[in-house]
Amino acid sequence: MGTFTDHDLRDQVIASLDGREDDFDVPGIVDEVQSAYGTVHIDKVPHAIYWGIVERHDNTITKVALTDQGRAEPLGRGPIDMIDTGTTRTFHA
Repeated sequence: MGTFTDHDLRDQVIASLDGREDDFDVPGIVDEVQSAYGTVHIDKVPHAIYWGIVERHDNTITKVALTDQGRAEPLGRGPIDMIDTGTTRTFHA
């Protein structure tokens, strides 16, 4: 059996995404797995941790917020009316 490489890990990540790899930051997933576990088979990463890593790199769900008007807007790029300026909140220490 040969050496398991970065390319092998990338291929396993892509296979795990079941044809949806364009919706994810695959290099980001690979980097995060390698940072935490080294260049290993994804089966060596605990299931919940692996899918948590994948979720953090899901480009379809992490970049939107709902406005008061019920529209989805990209975070940090939406209209100013996303900010709740009509409500005063007081915080006490």
